[in-house]
Amino acid sequence: MCHENINFTNIELLKFVELLNLSLNYLFTTTINYPLIRFPFYLFLTVFLIFVQTESFSQKVMDKYVHGTLNNYAEFVNDNIHALWGYHLQLRKFNADIVQKHLLTPRQRAEKTLNYRHENFLKKEKSFHMLPEDQYVRVLRRSEYIPATFRYDLNEQVGRIERTMNAINSLSKELESYAKSDRHKTDIDMQAAYKLLEKGEKLFEKINTTAEEIQFTLETASFHFQQPSDENPYVRHRDQLKSLVDNSRQILENVKNGNRQALSGLRNQLLQTIEHIKKEEAVSLQRVRIYGEDVGPDPYIRYDFVLQLAKGIADHSRDYMQADAENSTYAPHGPGYYYYNKRLAFSFNRYGRGIVLQYNKFVDSSKVRLIKMIEAPHWFKVHRLKEDQIQPGTDIEIPIAGAEEIAPPAPTPSSPLEGYASNNLVFLLDVSSSMNTTEKLELLKSSMKHLVSLMRPEDHVAIVKYSGAAQVVLETASSTEKARIFEAIDNLEPGGRSNIETGLRMAYDVLNEAYINQGNNKIILATDGAFETGKKTLKYIDGQASNNRMLSIFFFGKREEPNQKVRLVEMTNKGKGNYSHIKSGNANAIMIEEARRIVGY
Repeated sequence: MCHENINFTNIELLKFVELLNLSLNYLFTTTINYPLIRFPFYLFLTVFLIFVQTESFSQKVMDKYVHGTLNNYAEFVNDNIHALWGYHLQLRKFNADIVQKHLLTPRQRAEKTLNYRHENFLKKEKSFHMLPEDQYVRVLRRSEYIPATFRYDLNEQVGRIERTMNAINSLSKELESYAKSDRHKTDIDMQAAYKLLEKGEKLFEKINTTAEEIQFTLETASFHFQQPSDENPYVRHRDQLKSLVDNSRQILENVKNGNRQALSGLRNQLLQTIEHIKKEEAVSLQRVRIYGEDVGPDPYIRYDFVLQLAKGIADHSRDYMQADAENSTYAPHGPGYYYYNKRLAFSFNRYGRGIVLQYNKFVDSSKVRLIKMIEAPHWFKVHRLKEDQIQPGTDIEIPIAGAEEIAPPAPTPSSPLEGYASNNLVFLLDVSSSMNTTEKLELLKSSMKHLVSLMRPEDHVAIVKYSGAAQVVLETASSTEKARIFEAIDNLEPGGRSNIETGLRMAYDVLNEAYINQGNNKIILATDGAFETGKKTLKYIDGQASNNRMLSIFFFGKREEPNQKVRLVEMTNKGKGNYSHIKSGNANAIMIEEARRIVGY
């Protein structure tokens, strides 16, 4: 039975109990002469109340079947990404071979043999604990264990991975057929070969964008269930490792997109995370830490090795930023292509024993039900020659190592916001002194930047801070103005005391000025503290929400005080938004979820 549409709040629960009491009193006074009716009715209402309290007013605990199924999805994608590595090597070599043939005269081209041997990397049993096709069947068979809300999306997404990988395998067969035939000897300017490779380029990008969607859906699905306590040592280790993976993934994305401006900040952020973990895990860097018998031994984590991998990613990103795009070392695709595929993906993925593999091995050993993460697919793009690089009559092959980077720009990955309403978001930020910690203000900054990096040109952002006097830090700006937005975020400094009332009304003024019809017009209030809001303020929030101006609240901090949470939840109920407890493990996914509103709803 599905209970996903029942979503009462604590306030609504109290109202329901009051109504139930009134109903029971009326029942007892009107059915005093009908005990056979009264008792079953009373029993039914009691059971119903217990049911909704346990099933609807609190999150369900993730059982082993849901846990295993969600991780099967991640394992299936990672197995396919591992196979994709083999296809990438073959396609890249074939690309180099046809470029060399392209440099020859027609007579020389007709005499030169082109070699390509197809290999089905999806069938290499030694590479997998279970072949991808078997894993796919297993995933679909077990998908009934997870809520339908996520099941349909995940099954559609992994189905897309399955079809795309089969298409890549078929393309490999077609390339072998092309090489074995005489077509390449008469292929004018190698146009047929280039078209086959361009087909591969699109398929590789499709794997990449779909893998991103699955990663997001898995994280969102995990938050549907009750989260383990922050006090649990497995959760602490999870957060440490996940911060390394998330920071490294952002570096890979920005190297691929050629965004050198953002890389400096991302690299510094990763280095700070490494230093923080070194201090936190000083003992674990030398040996396994043992906890009390009630928890059991800590999982075996080679922090020295994991931090070495993360440091390598930081160093590779620095080397990429310093690389000369014209240097022949990185031809034909330029330094971005070289570093992404040769250095960064190696330290990130399974075949290099990268940090995602280390994270997933930790998940396997954890006594808490955690969700695995997805690797980064290799990047393939076609290298073509310009007309002035073709030298008819050349008697020898011209090596491609010195050729310019002439491929078209890498396609921009599709945003997880595609298909959703345009955003008009106002961040109302508590920058009081108590927010001055890594897990609060710094986490808020990084998650805001991550969201902005994924936004579309039609999305807009503004920032209002409240500490002492409220102030508009950033007037409404298009997400295309990333440098300006990032600068405003970086310049946020903690200090002073909170002044929520003034800040809230100022944020609504900014929101109204940039209102988008049928858009996601929302204030995201970020705080770590308790504050009182009077009836007038709640009425004001309610009135704004009735006009499609919503309010969501992000709470930062290790502990949620019950009374405080009730007040914050009441505010979000009035504002038709969401209340979320933000931690390092969920910040990015929840931030994106707030920016995903279906058009017209």
